[in-house]
Amino acid sequence: MTSKSEKFLEYGAQYTGTMRKDLDSLYPVLFEKGKGAYVWDMEGNKYLDFTGATGAIILGYCYDEVDKAVAEYLSENGNVFITKFSKPRVELARKLVEHVPCAEHVSFHKTGSCATTVAMRLAKTHTNREIVLTCGYHGWHDWQLSMFPDFRIPDEHHLNFEYSLDKLEELIEKHKDNVACVFITPEPSFFPMEYFHELREITKKHGILLIFDEVASGFRYELGGFQKFSGVIPDMATFSKGLANGYAISAVCGPKEIMVDGARKNHFWSTFDAEIGPMVAALKTIEVFEKQDALKQMWEVGQYFYDQLHDLFNEAGVVFEMMKYPTIFHIIFDDTELYDAWILESLKRGVVLSRYDYQLISYSHTKADIDFAIERVTEAFYALKERFPNSFYTGDKPNLSQKTLAERLEYEIGGTMEYRKGMKLQFVK
Repeated sequence: MTSKSEKFLEYGAQYTGTMRKDLDSLYPVLFEKGKGAYVWDMEGNKYLDFTGATGAIILGYCYDEVDKAVAEYLSENGNVFITKFSKPRVELARKLVEHVPCAEHVSFHKTGSCATTVAMRLAKTHTNREIVLTCGYHGWHDWQLSMFPDFRIPDEHHLNFEYSLDKLEELIEKHKDNVACVFITPEPSFFPMEYFHELREITKKHGILLIFDEVASGFRYELGGFQKFSGVIPDMATFSKGLANGYAISAVCGPKEIMVDGARKNHFWSTFDAEIGPMVAALKTIEVFEKQDALKQMWEVGQYFYDQLHDLFNEAGVVFEMMKYPTIFHIIFDDTELYDAWILESLKRGVVLSRYDYQLISYSHTKADIDFAIERVTEAFYALKERFPNSFYTGDKPNLSQKTLAERLEYEIGGTMEYRKGMKLQFVK
């Protein structure tokens, strides 16, 4: 693709990184600059980006209002001190309490993995119970690896119910009064909204804390998160990606009685949890959402992109499904080799799409950007027709195979096809 990038990746691998296909070798390029909805590689080639740096970027790369606010604050005040409170920290906590329904009190950390671990420990401390029933991706700490068959660490206290409400109830019955919390990453693209309301009722019935991991989705559904969008209010929630438009910060939100008492009985503080720059960035990011109606534009542009892609796939004759919401949606091809090839062909033509995750819309994307993207990804599709002659259908559209969907569910969210006996996953279109 770009020889300078390839050579640098080979050089860099001698000193750092793993070169895993889903990490360091995700793309055969190295991006070193971003502005708005675009990124540039080492040779200066420009690309329209729909990965948002796996969700960290929600307004756009190098968003002037955010970066300027951080630079001005740090040049005048500094970034970290022995005293942990700061005006931006208190104001950011107040803003999250204002917008996030479950929030009465907030603690701040650096990563989503850290925030989910803190929430888990707070739940255990508050309830004096040991068992965590979990599903979805929560990070890389030991207890969070239950969804990964290749990396799973045997752990009798952290049990994966794979989004199955039947399995959840079985585990609750088995462990009865020793379940501290149910910890779930909401995936409304894969499961109907009724699923989350039923989940909330189950946890209330058994007196179990419900924690939402909103690290990845953040404010992409609504300012205040998925819980505000859905009306399903958990006891606690975690946020990180998109909160500060690329600056490293995470937050745990919950009731005062859990947050304050639990913090006094635990130790989960880190020096850089008090770093002020990311808090300034988060405050400015929230301000943009409040004053500029950013989400309205993101939903409109995202819907336009979603509809254009949907039409393209139908016209091209590829077996696919798409699951939305417009700001954060999934694309699944029955032929995974075709999908991977299409992603790389699109990359050659200046469009960066996610290979293994959501497609993400930022506030910087415009309809003109979408028109450019559709032109290029269409070219990529038709360039592959000779190479994949058996991957395109004619006549009536076949359904996506259950095998493909099951594999994607397992890989992406650690989920199961049947979330209730006789009730299988439904595409939210």
